[in-house]
Amino acid sequence: MSYDLFFTSPDISLEQFTDYFSSNPLYEINSGQAWYSNETTGVYFSFEHNCESKKADMV
Repeated sequence: MSYDLFFTSPDISLEQFTDYFSSNPLYEINSGQAWYSNETTGVYFSFEHNCESKKADMV
């Protein structure tokens, strides 16, 4: 099963995104993505930062 969720607010920088997830040892940070996986339960997911501002698309 797969879901795609898109958060449009608030706009955060790539630096804020990386700082937030790198402070949690359960996430692996790689190229603007934060990955979580648990081999025991089989749960895995990721968050991806979109460097382009969504506000620019709304103008």
